[in-house]
Amino acid sequence: MIAGSMFWTIAVYGLAVLIVGLVVAYRVPIFRFFEEVAVELKKCTWPWDMEQTGLRRYKTLIDSTVMVCVIALVLAAYVTTFDFLISKLVGAMVKFRI
Repeated sequence: MIAGSMFWTIAVYGLAVLIVGLVVAYRVPIFRFFEEVAVELKKCTWPWDMEQTGLRRYKTLIDSTVMVCVIALVLAAYVTTFDFLISKLVGAMVKFRI
């Protein structure tokens, strides 16, 4: 019994049977998909040299990650500054009365 309830027990077993049935019915497309994924991954170039060891192996990966973080911070600062200036400008325009 699951959670002391016959309903949940039947629901979980029914769902398990449904999933197994779908996997059996669609096993050829599922296996073909994973075979195609393996073929495509073999075509990929990875951002490190397989011959290197230690942190030097991941130098390109680390450099790219640092660059993305720096660009994200610069963009966040730009957007924040622009938002602050626009809000002050609009606030001044709203307060201005003729």
